[in-house]
Amino acid sequence: MSSPDGNSRSDFVAEPSAGSLTYGRTGGCFLTRVRGALLAAAVVAAIILAAFFGRYVWAPAQPQNPASLGTSLGEPTGSHRDGAGQRLPQDVQPVRYRLHLWPILDVPVPNRTAFSFEGRLALTVKVAAEAGADRVTLHAAPALTIPDDGVLVAEACPLAEALAESWDAFPDTSTPALHKVGVTVKRTPAWDLLELEVGDRLPAGGLYVVFIRFNGTLGDSLSGFYRSSYVDPETKAKKWLATTHMQPTFAREAFPCLDEPDFRAPFQVSIASSDAMHVLANAPLNTTEPISAAPGWRWHHFEQSVPMSTYLVAFAVTDFSYITPRTQRLRRAANDGGEIEVRLWARPAVLAKGRYAVELTPRILDFFGEYFSVRYPLRKLDLLAIPDFDAGAMENWGLLIFREPALLLDAEADVGAKEGVAVTVAHELAHQWLGNLVTAAWWNELWLNEGFSEYMQGAAVDHVEPSWQMMERFQVKILQPALQSDSIQTTRAIAARVDSEHDIMQAFDSIAYDKGACLLRMLHHSLGDAAFRRGVKQYMQTWKHNSTTESRLWEPLTEAVRSAPPPDSAHVTLPENTTVAEVMSAWTRAAGFPVVNVTRAGGKLVLTQEKFLRRPWARNSSRPYSEPQLWHVPVSMVTQSEAERDASLLQDTRPRAWLVARTLVLDMDKPDDWVLVNLQQTGFFRVNYDLDNWRLLSEQLRRDPSRLPVAVRAQLLDDAFALAGAGLLPYEVALNLTTYLPGREHHPRPWAPALAGLGDILSHLTDQPDYILFERYMQKLLSPLWEQVAPADPSTSATPSPVEANTTKEQLLHRAEMVSWSCSMHVDKCEDWAKRAVHKWRLEEDPDTTNPVPAMLRATAYCTAVSSGSSDLWDFMWQRYLAAGRKNVDQQDSILSALACTSDPARAAYLLERSISDGDIRPQDVGTVWSAAGGKPVAGLVVFRFLREHWPRIHQKFGADSLLSSAVVTAANRLSSSSDLDDLNAFSAQHNSSLGAVSRALHHSAEHLRTDIEWRQKFLPDCKRWTEDALRDPHKFAR
Repeated sequence: MSSPDGNSRSDFVAEPSAGSLTYGRTGGCFLTRVRGALLAAAVVAAIILAAFFGRYVWAPAQPQNPASLGTSLGEPTGSHRDGAGQRLPQDVQPVRYRLHLWPILDVPVPNRTAFSFEGRLALTVKVAAEAGADRVTLHAAPALTIPDDGVLVAEACPLAEALAESWDAFPDTSTPALHKVGVTVKRTPAWDLLELEVGDRLPAGGLYVVFIRFNGTLGDSLSGFYRSSYVDPETKAKKWLATTHMQPTFAREAFPCLDEPDFRAPFQVSIASSDAMHVLANAPLNTTEPISAAPGWRWHHFEQSVPMSTYLVAFAVTDFSYITPRTQRLRRAANDGGEIEVRLWARPAVLAKGRYAVELTPRILDFFGEYFSVRYPLRKLDLLAIPDFDAGAMENWGLLIFREPALLLDAEADVGAKEGVAVTVAHELAHQWLGNLVTAAWWNELWLNEGFSEYMQGAAVDHVEPSWQMMERFQVKILQPALQSDSIQTTRAIAARVDSEHDIMQAFDSIAYDKGACLLRMLHHSLGDAAFRRGVKQYMQTWKHNSTTESRLWEPLTEAVRSAPPPDSAHVTLPENTTVAEVMSAWTRAAGFPVVNVTRAGGKLVLTQEKFLRRPWARNSSRPYSEPQLWHVPVSMVTQSEAERDASLLQDTRPRAWLVARTLVLDMDKPDDWVLVNLQQTGFFRVNYDLDNWRLLSEQLRRDPSRLPVAVRAQLLDDAFALAGAGLLPYEVALNLTTYLPGREHHPRPWAPALAGLGDILSHLTDQPDYILFERYMQKLLSPLWEQVAPADPSTSATPSPVEANTTKEQLLHRAEMVSWSCSMHVDKCEDWAKRAVHKWRLEEDPDTTNPVPAMLRATAYCTAVSSGSSDLWDFMWQRYLAAGRKNVDQQDSILSALACTSDPARAAYLLERSISDGDIRPQDVGTVWSAAGGKPVAGLVVFRFLREHWPRIHQKFGADSLLSSAVVTAANRLSSSSDLDDLNAFSAQHNSSLGAVSRALHHSAEHLRTDIEWRQKFLPDCKRWTEDALRDPHKFAR
């Protein structure tokens, strides 16, 4: 490329690449002989480092007149996308980050402050716009301090990059020899912007290095670069560490950067630490170097990473130890003969609890490499368990970071905890491909990262733990809750517009995760396994190391269908002349989902679609539905006669037709048959039948439920309760379905939607007199089952009931759920067992070491005992929580949640106060406290009052983040009356300016409260009448 002025710099040839840059001809920096001699000594070491760590290609840059650095505060200028003014312009692209960080924990260093960090960034950028650029715009949070002389922009050249390699020789505005660009620095704190306005326009194709010195604080925010700590159980000394959490927009709190996901670039990081500490980063460690100016300290220089988004950057400084897998080793993607190094890091006292996770990791990596036909591309993978971590886990490329309970398992951990670790590890490993290798270009399509990973996590766990049947349980664990959350008036489209930082924070919700996973499951079943997998493999091959959009996924899936053999005449993979993009458009672009109404009439089957809403009566002029949305609905189905001829048809989820218009009419051979639509509930929609069809299906369940597959039974219960709650089906139909359960239903799965539906009725009756009536029905439903699920008598044995030896994992989880329901519904035998079990625990000489309560049932036993126990018991549990933080971190959540079960309002308020005070309850566990308290009879009444009274403190401590959203939602859980709704609206109006991302959560809470009020008006009389009859009828349940 030639520069317009035709000088010798135009002879310098360059092309940036994704990996490294290599030198072409000399040029770009010009030294007089005197200046060269003076500078040589200072940069020799830096040049050697540059040669060692990487070689670069440089593009020509236009010469600029150096100008003094000016700074100002103001509004951002330049081109911003999406109309909100908060997207960075695309005219300048990052090529490479060279980052030095020197964090100081509690180890003193001369002239440096404890719990702070100093950084130096050399960011190579390329001018991508044909018209050139008049500025370089970065993100830098207000918490980063940048001195007045801390920014320098220079033309890229070997010398500039050599200077970037050295902490001591890092240039500033007074550094000679570099060809500097005059810039004016303008910061806009409200938008975290750092704009470097240039005097003369930067030419297209020019490469520049942006040098920035900055400082920050290692605080307790759990975002950006922050501190954490733990207490050594042996020495009782407090140990400090530093770690990171960058997603979604927190990298700008750690260093200046282009903090948007589609700005991908390689990172080369050097981090200083004391000799006693270990340092981790995304890439493998290259070498270490003592710091002569700070004895006992050294630099850790890491290899250059693959190109990645800033939200995936991670590093940590700890005194942890690590373990490695004992068995499987994985070869690298590259043909270099090496292996992938897998290590799990944790504080020494709990490190052994990571054994299950570290052994699981290579097997899951191998599964995904095979599934996507792309092997894991990095040389190493570290899993790091941190005492304080806001998210459950984070998929940083090459350095996964977890909360301790999400990665570590006690030797006696129950199967539920084991499943939680396996699912979390599988989810984060799925992200190494879905999100890291192929990255959603912007947060409006976050579901391509999160929903896809949530869907694939089940397949991975099924691969390593096949008896758990995760993909079969997807229906009740993920799909059914997702349908519930996506049916409210204030739901959003899965690919809704995302502009502001608040929008980004709110995008991490069940719509992105759960609905995204459900839509992929629906598509998988519609297209067939072979076509789906072939399309996904092509998607990964085409877009690896690149950004993506949903259209880039739909295209290879469409091609995979078109190149596949045609299906048999009974099935339709896609509607005629239709692409996957056309099929999926409404599913991702429209909020909510349809209900398909199925009516048998005159030998015909008539299917119609309309949008499903939990409160359809709430439609009004502000949300018109004069032109209702239409979806492409895959129709899998079977009739009674077909199922009797061939039972396998009940499992065939391939579509036999597509409902693309308002109405579809199909022929039906036997008009008196029952019919089932949406087999296995693979489609993301509800199905409502004519009342006679519901009657036939209900009779089938009472007569012989085994004739219908487990998934069908679970689907019928789920749909029936949802339809009844929306006023589309009499509650009598849904409630009648439950009567077959005690005597006929021996599989755990159908119980889940039944209990969820009955629990929904109870939730509408919070603090209402009629709650007692429905509680009695629940007791009648559950009491006969107690002997089947009852734990061992704690007075005679500390071991679990013998039935555990011959039961599946799903049955064990179901048993724990049934015990929980029995105790919460005050089944006498359950409450008695819980109190005696906890009492026996209190009698142990060392209750922090010996706990006779079965691990799977501890949460239930603790809560039940605390709710009716004395203040001494509450104090005992509080001490167990404090002690668990040292060695039994996997038990902290169950103990902390149980403390919220207290019947003493003063202790409930005390627990909430401790959660927002510095000290006993870690910031990451605050959500556990509020979530537990919001759902409890006594603490729930305290939460909203506490939130109102202490809002300024709460908002100041946590800001308008996801934790605060959770607090608002849980605070509204026990609100039930019109006056409560008025109070909630008044709170919203009073604090509107400080709500930020919490506003959506508040709107959801208000809608739930309105639903409760309206539900009681519309449905309580019929439900009450049915329940009274059921309690009087001794033969109500099927035998």
